[in-house]
Amino acid sequence: MGDLHVLLQRVEGFRRKLEQLEGPGGAATDSSQRRSWPDWRQTPLEMQQSDRSANHTLASLPSSPLESRPSGPDATVTVGPSALWHQRHEQLRKRWESCANAAVLHYWQKRHDPRLTYYERTTALLEFWQRSCSEHGIPPQAEEQLWLCLQDRLQRLEAAVNQTQRWQERYLRLVRCYQDCLNNGRLAVAELAALAEAILDEARQGLPICWEDIAPLGTDEPTAACPGGTTPTQTVTPVLSPSDESLAAATESTEAGGGPVERLASYVLRLVQVLARMLLCDSEWRAHPLPALTAGLVADLGWLRLPPTVWHKLPTEWSAAERQAVHQHPLRSAKWLAEVAPDLAALLPVVAAHHQPPDRHDPARPEPATTTGTALACLLAVADAYTWRRAPLVGHDRRDSRQALTEVLLLAEQGELDHHAVGLLARLSFYPVGTLVELSDGSSAVVLVPPTPPSDPRTAHRPLVARLTTPAGTPLSCPELLPLASGDRGLVLRPLPLAAAAELLRYFPDLTV
Repeated sequence: MGDLHVLLQRVEGFRRKLEQLEGPGGAATDSSQRRSWPDWRQTPLEMQQSDRSANHTLASLPSSPLESRPSGPDATVTVGPSALWHQRHEQLRKRWESCANAAVLHYWQKRHDPRLTYYERTTALLEFWQRSCSEHGIPPQAEEQLWLCLQDRLQRLEAAVNQTQRWQERYLRLVRCYQDCLNNGRLAVAELAALAEAILDEARQGLPICWEDIAPLGTDEPTAACPGGTTPTQTVTPVLSPSDESLAAATESTEAGGGPVERLASYVLRLVQVLARMLLCDSEWRAHPLPALTAGLVADLGWLRLPPTVWHKLPTEWSAAERQAVHQHPLRSAKWLAEVAPDLAALLPVVAAHHQPPDRHDPARPEPATTTGTALACLLAVADAYTWRRAPLVGHDRRDSRQALTEVLLLAEQGELDHHAVGLLARLSFYPVGTLVELSDGSSAVVLVPPTPPSDPRTAHRPLVARLTTPAGTPLSCPELLPLASGDRGLVLRPLPLAAAAELLRYFPDLTV
């Protein structure tokens, strides 16, 4: 049942409750007891200090602060228009229009994003409230309920729009850096450093890693019109010499995620997000993490000079020559980096050493070499091995967070990855912050804080989570804080499959998948 139908049922039920409360002996709840829904992007300590609750039940709705209720046995309650309600409605409508005018909405429409359903339901609720303000069809207490509901929905919608805009902005900045490198033979080192700083700041805030497929906000082909007259943004197409086949291939469109430049930018952003969180787990790297993140942004430049056929095949379909070219991409990256960014000369040995020769047991992916590289090359190797398994640059064989970390730990046991670097990755845990998981009772939840220690398989399935659905799969009106460490509240069974995780975005658009 849709949100609007549920709300209408609640309004009707509350109307009947009002008739009882307004009779002899009736009492209304003090408005000072009203609480708003919690912001689940806060840390647990902030949530404890914020003194919020989600128990907006109709039985404890506050009396409207907008109506003066006369006292006495013969007093009557009049429900009429209120200028303050109209003012509140206009404030919420302006917030809604800000979301509607964002290019993100066009992006969601083009990709059929589940968040679009949340936006449409919020629009329907806002229109329903507007009619109620004009027709005076519901009592003030129901107006209060609508206002609280819309405030919460718009807060989530704004958070979803802002985070999508943030990811898109960083993605486009990196795409432009790569395209400038292709077209003009120069690399904007200052822009890369600023991008690394922004990613590092996000990691310091404890925000989840974005694993979603990122694509340009708009294309040259318009789609359905957006509310507010949204105009789609345009992608930048580099001008290349037709004689350079490998560089021209870097801008060709492919079926999965755009051309090589776009696909590489999306992959590298994920890798650097992983790397940033690893660096913050180490006392030495935490003091100077920016050079490491800058190396992560440029280490795979050599992929843009690979044969075009590499991008159109699965790794298992590569020929011997194509596989050899892939294995040599670190050297290509280092050589190209020396030409386009002399200021980064100190990173050339790291870039050249962040992979080893192909692994004979896994022809689909050359494993990183860490036994002969520098400490930074070891970190890059581990971050790359994990990122490739979560969201591969080429191919579609994706693992969830638990599978990916398990495979990386096994590689460390086999001596193919550095143990210390893998230990930093393991601090992210088998279920990192923001992971959508299935609990033992069948309900869905989002991980807020990993267990301690995060890499111990015996406690990995007992993080602090916020339950999002009932065991039957019905979304909760408000997430329920659930500490699983106590042992009697259930445990995590597995990460949610991608389709099930995307379905939750219809009700909680500020989540990440």
